[in-house]
Amino acid sequence: MVLQHAISRLRYEQNLTQEEVARKLQLSQSVVSKIERNAMDVKLTDLVRYVNTLGGKLSLQVDLPSGKKIFVPLTNFEHSKAFRKS
Repeated sequence: MVLQHAISRLRYEQNLTQEEVARKLQLSQSVVSKIERNAMDVKLTDLVRYVNTLGGKLSLQVDLPSGKKIFVPLTNFEHSKAFRKS
C-alpha cells in the first residue's frame, strides 16, 4: 500500500492527471488507475519507467540481518513493454 501511495503522490506533486500520465506512458487511463490502486502486478522495470517518466528516481534499500544497508539505484533498467493498454 505504501508503494501505491508514493506513486500517486508523485503524480499529484507533478500536478498531473491519470490521463496525462497515461499519455506520457502510452497507456490507457484505466491501466494507470490499476497501477495506483495495486489492482495489477507491475514489473520492477515498469515501475522504474513510471517513476522516471514523472521525473522521479527509484531506488531500493536492502537491510541485511547484520544491520548493514545496501542502497541500489534503479535507473539503468531496460524499459519493459509489459504495460498493456486496456
